[in-house]
Amino acid sequence: MEKSPGWKAMNGVEVELAARLGERVLELEEVLALRPGSTIPLSERADQPLRLEVDGVPLAEGFAVEKDGRLGFEVERLLEDGAPDGPQS
Repeated sequence: MEKSPGWKAMNGVEVELAARLGERVLELEEVLALRPGSTIPLSERADQPLRLEVDGVPLAEGFAVEKDGRLGFEVERLLEDGAPDGPQS
């Protein structure tokens, strides 16, 4: 991902990153029935990469890792134009 010269002017700007596990639509009744220990199956397979987003825009795909006792994100590949290349399954 190449950076244009204008990027230097934005150094120091903070952005919020979010690692997306997956998604699932639930009916309100199902949400209200959630209790500690409830498991919500997501649409993604467990071996699929997670998506890293900036303000809801996909930036990268990768995997959850442990780093110094904390949860981290290891970038597997950067996405161009906010979308993965190739077909999605």
